[in-house]
Amino acid sequence: MLRSAFLYFSLLVCSSVWAHPFYVSVLEMRYNEKSNTLECALKLFTDDLETAIEQSMGHNKLFLSEQREHHAADSLIWKYVSQRIKINNKPLLYVGREGSIDAQWIYFEIPVDPKDEQFLLLWNTFVEVLPGQKNILHFRVGANQRTYIFDKKNTSQNLSLRL
Repeated sequence: MLRSAFLYFSLLVCSSVWAHPFYVSVLEMRYNEKSNTLECALKLFTDDLETAIEQSMGHNKLFLSEQREHHAADSLIWKYVSQRIKINNKPLLYVGREGSIDAQWIYFEIPVDPKDEQFLLLWNTFVEVLPGQKNILHFRVGANQRTYIFDKKNTSQNLSLRL
């Protein structure tokens, strides 16, 4: 019995030594042909977002999705996001935000010219503060979807309205 307890404890300690956090954000982007916009829903983990805003913008804790949430939380979040997501330098149009203690969903649109079938997406959310950050894009045009992965070394991707 003592031997199996020791073995279990040893495995537990060893596994925690090699464990490391996994950082990921997801952007759902859909082309709306009627309005010629890219409709975007960005999922960011709340603690990662607060860390990024604190470290990169020098702001105190926002207490997102808590009763004591900072009064300027939406504008600070939007400032951070709009600095780190760019498509052909077009303006991002803020739609809104939903959140919980665990995750924040930020909604925005990007007007596109349908004549410009290709565009460049720059996305570097959290790479400045979180090692190993992965940003996953699910890009949908009509019934077709492609998935792209962005990280510290790969922060841009050419996208096409013809999938």
